[in-house]
Amino acid sequence: MNKEMLDRQGLEKIKVDLDYMVTLFREMLASIGEQELADGLFMEGMTVSKEKDPFNEKLVQAIGICFELLNLVEENAATQYRRKAETQFGIDSTRGSWGETLHQWKAEGVDPAEIVKKLQDVRVVPVLTAHPTEAKRLTVLDIHRELYLLLVKRENPKWSAAEQAALKQEIISLMERWWRTGEIYLEKPRLEDERNNLMHYFVNVFPEAVRLTDQRLLDAWQEVGFEPGLLEWPEQFPLIQFGSWVGGDRDGHPFVTPEFTASTLRLHRSSVLKTIRALLVDLAAKLSFSSYRVSIPQSFLEEIVATALIMGEKGQAALE
Repeated sequence: MNKEMLDRQGLEKIKVDLDYMVTLFREMLASIGEQELADGLFMEGMTVSKEKDPFNEKLVQAIGICFELLNLVEENAATQYRRKAETQFGIDSTRGSWGETLHQWKAEGVDPAEIVKKLQDVRVVPVLTAHPTEAKRLTVLDIHRELYLLLVKRENPKWSAAEQAALKQEIISLMERWWRTGEIYLEKPRLEDERNNLMHYFVNVFPEAVRLTDQRLLDAWQEVGFEPGLLEWPEQFPLIQFGSWVGGDRDGHPFVTPEFTASTLRLHRSSVLKTIRALLVDLAAKLSFSSYRVSIPQSFLEEIVATALIMGEKGQAALE
């Protein structure tokens, strides 16, 4: 299969998946008594019946949800496309990827040790902003995330007929919750709403995105055959940091006060600490090694005992 055929497959997948999701959306609308709205909602070419009132609030919301469904479908299709392309044409087939870059450097004879040295100097700082018209309610963002995961779950070809029916009903139920929640704010979002919207990405999206970015670099490094030991420690990977205008931009914004900026900084700090804590708790749960089965350095055991003593009864219980 060449890339042109793969492109056609990707476009066909978008069409098929969108038709499926919109069909379920229309089924949901009909099930809650919105049959007329469901009948007038035709997504072929992303158009609706000309007889419909373009200023009808429900119709506007329905069209908006359909475009969000298109976004979810395209995102999933793009992920599947990249996986197939890398499987068939190699990890260097994606333009601008680490795979392409490392293959190019290897072909040019660049010393891997020199590459690692340069990687440590790379610092990427995406700075986020927000616009009131783009702010979504956190509950809606969570619904988008749930729906995307269900769309991915549906990719499994081994579901039984009963499991497929249950998955379909789960999607329809989620769509009804989405419909009854509402896609956008009915009033102009407050500054707190904009900030909460942004924090959703800092907490739920970026930590995993950064991990995957590092993993993609490591995969490409191994694919081109460079010495694994050269790229081993976190300090050797490019540094990715994030910035945000929201809550700190006082360029004419009357509601961004020094107090609000201070509270925003505290929110970012507490969110980072919670994220790190959750990762440490998860790590502790996975490091369930027994000292009877694994040789543990005495100095490490002494450090654990000293820490347990500081923590009191909870520390003693954890130690035991």
